[in-house]
Amino acid sequence: MPLQPLLDRWYAFLPLLLCLGLLGRRHGWARAGAYVALGWAVTFAAEWASSTGPGLPFGRYLYRAVALRHDWRVAGVPLFDSVSFLWLAWCGLTLTGALGARGWWRWLTAALLMVGLDVGVDPVALRGRHWWLGQIYRYPQGGPWYGVPLSNYAGWALVALVLVALAAGCTRGPLRPGAPGDRWARGLAAALVAAVLGQDLVLGVRLGIAPSALVSLGAVLVALGLARAARPATDGPVAPELIVACALAREAAAIRRSGGWRAVRVPAGGPATWRRGAVALWVTGMGPAAARAAAAGCPAGAVVLVAGVAGACRQGWRTGEVALITAAVDESGAEIPLDQGLVSTLAAAGVGRPARVAAVAGPVDRRAERAAWAARGADLADLETAAWAGSGPGLRLAALRVVLDTPDRPLGAAGGLVPLGAAGPAPARVWRLLRSPQALAALWRVAGDARRAQLALGPAVAAAVAALVRPQPAAGDARPSAAGPRA
Repeated sequence: MPLQPLLDRWYAFLPLLLCLGLLGRRHGWARAGAYVALGWAVTFAAEWASSTGPGLPFGRYLYRAVALRHDWRVAGVPLFDSVSFLWLAWCGLTLTGALGARGWWRWLTAALLMVGLDVGVDPVALRGRHWWLGQIYRYPQGGPWYGVPLSNYAGWALVALVLVALAAGCTRGPLRPGAPGDRWARGLAAALVAAVLGQDLVLGVRLGIAPSALVSLGAVLVALGLARAARPATDGPVAPELIVACALAREAAAIRRSGGWRAVRVPAGGPATWRRGAVALWVTGMGPAAARAAAAGCPAGAVVLVAGVAGACRQGWRTGEVALITAAVDESGAEIPLDQGLVSTLAAAGVGRPARVAAVAGPVDRRAERAAWAARGADLADLETAAWAGSGPGLRLAALRVVLDTPDRPLGAAGGLVPLGAAGPAPARVWRLLRSPQALAALWRVAGDARRAQLALGPAVAAAVAALVRPQPAAGDARPSAAGPRA
């Protein structure tokens, strides 16, 4: 029966299908497919190299073909074994994120959780002849941990970090409309991890290796404890004095290099948020729709500084140059005003060269498009500033942009890497770009320009924040308020 392996190894394939379905519903089927394809390529390469190749990264082990004759195999590697890594990595990333870990700490604790699970899984699987798994593999040289070599766990740590990074990239950005909430993801991840631990404990006791299951449970609890220990602070009901809004995660990362920012947990679907004193930093996603959605979530009367990169529409601008946006310009050439009190405050502080920005709905890269917007009076083009400015009179808005591309140095193929609504490049688009030598060369050039723009963005925003936010008062004084007269 062609599908018999799917039924026999349901404990590996069913969790993968559940996670894949939830990933697709929440983040899009292209992202879910990219994670499975890229992640499986990593795990297959690692298992093949360890069992058939040089014995890295897990150490040398051998699959028993006779025990796997009814399984799906690729170059001798059983499919059910290699796909198990994928849903374990997603579970680890989901649980550590739910407990509050962020950034590289979330990756490390998720990888530690995966290694902790394998502390119990591998000794039990190695004794598969005593239960329904079967004796599917062996370590020729044995090992000190109930027959498992320590190199296996070093390999697990390495592969786990790669898979967690892939999962993080494919789940970054806002959820799809109508997507299942975080409770579904957390509940599924917790149930799958609990099932693995429970199976290891029951079989460990039965096989006489209960300490391996207990150590595995302890390691998983340590990983979850470390994730919770690093959870971001919550700021309670106090609204920030100033919101710095970035479309892309890389823009926000450039701003956070100044230090002192702490991640803040937000409701499902809200923008990723960091806080430093009275200032909040948001990552909203790229495009006008994402900007309008973020503006709708701002408190009444909020002071917002839109910050990020932009493209130059006319000659005379260079990569890394800072622009203070004075107004947005629509297709008719009419101005969409920003808060002139805030603009005057920033201009007095010498933050950036005055510029007007085009109200574009999509990327503007061709020289003719740039020239058409320049003829309407626009100096730069970006996708979010005009959408923020047109979101109603309840916001006080200023904008700061750093030039990334110019008419003489366009984005080219790299301009389509980030989908509208996303906060970073889509893996599938990156993969398509990497297959073209010409596009790869363009990406290399744009990456250098982006680095220069990001290096300029952080200090520029820091200077703008210092101009807009008054110093913190002494204890017992009233809360500070944003500088600059109301327009």
